[in-house]
Amino acid sequence: RFSQNLAAAGRTGSHRFTRLETRPCDAVEAQMLDLSPGDPVHVVEGLSLADGQPLALFRSVLPGWLAGFCDQARDHQSITAALAACGVADYTRASTRITAKLANATQAVALQIPQGAPVLRSVAVNLDDRGRPVEYGRTWFAGDRVSLVLAD
Repeated sequence: RFSQNLAAAGRTGSHRFTRLETRPCDAVEAQMLDLSPGDPVHVVEGLSLADGQPLALFRSVLPGWLAGFCDQARDHQSITAALAACGVADYTRASTRITAKLANATQAVALQIPQGAPVLRSVAVNLDDRGRPVEYGRTWFAGDRVSLVLAD
C-alpha cells in the first residue's frame, strides 16, 4: 500500500485526486472486476506524491456495488480508507503486471519528467477477503524515483 510503504521508508505519501466518477464499465474493466460490460464502476484518477514530489499517476476502477465509494474517497483522500468505509476492511493483491514504458506528454507534465523518460506501468487487481475483485488499477511510476519490490 502506497502510504504504508512510504512511511516504512521514512517518507510521507499523499494523493491528489483529479477524477472521481461513477460510470458504466467497458469490456476490459468488466473482465478484470468480474462484472458484466456496462455495469457501474467507480473511477478514481490522480497523482501520488512522496514528500510532495510527484511519484506516480494512477487510475483505479472499483465495482459499483461499493455504495458511496466516490464520496468516501473524496472525504478520506485514500482508496484504502474509502474501501474500509464501504465495508472492505482488508484486501490482497491477486496479480501485478509491470511493464517499462516511455512517458507521453501528459504523463511527463504531471510527473515533472521529460517526455520520453522511462516510466514503470503497473497493472494490478486486488481482492477482498471473500475473493471478490475490488480494484483494477493502473499506475505509471516515474522510473527514476521508484524501486518496486514484489514479494509473497
